[in-house]
Amino acid sequence: MSPTAKAPDVFTNLFTETLAAMSGGNTELELHHKLKELIGHVRSTAKKGTITLTLTVKPGKGANTAQLVIEDDVIVKMPKMEREITVFFADDNNTLSRNDPRQPKLTFTPRSTAGVDTTTGEILTHDAQ
Repeated sequence: MSPTAKAPDVFTNLFTETLAAMSGGNTELELHHKLKELIGHVRSTAKKGTITLTLTVKPGKGANTAQLVIEDDVIVKMPKMEREITVFFADDNNTLSRNDPRQPKLTFTPRSTAGVDTTTGEILTHDAQ
């Protein structure tokens, strides 16, 4: 570097400034909203998620090597919620049922509630039957 040349200003054109200028600020805004959404999903599932910003830098048209085109892509991978399983049974016709068709149904006869406190279920008197 010559004695008259200035050192480059490292605080000009920061990445955050470039990001803020991309797509009229929409890329930065999209990242902001997607990050907030991702944080909510991570907190509610206690699982990890990712947000990826991909920048593709291409030369501009013609011989002008100073002109560059930057395309952005934001990909969010949300954590997956644990899904509850449901158990079904198939009969001989391959019809699904929540009840096992091989299990006989038990029938119950209602008993008299006389002598029972219906609020607590306490048996107040005992009838021998």
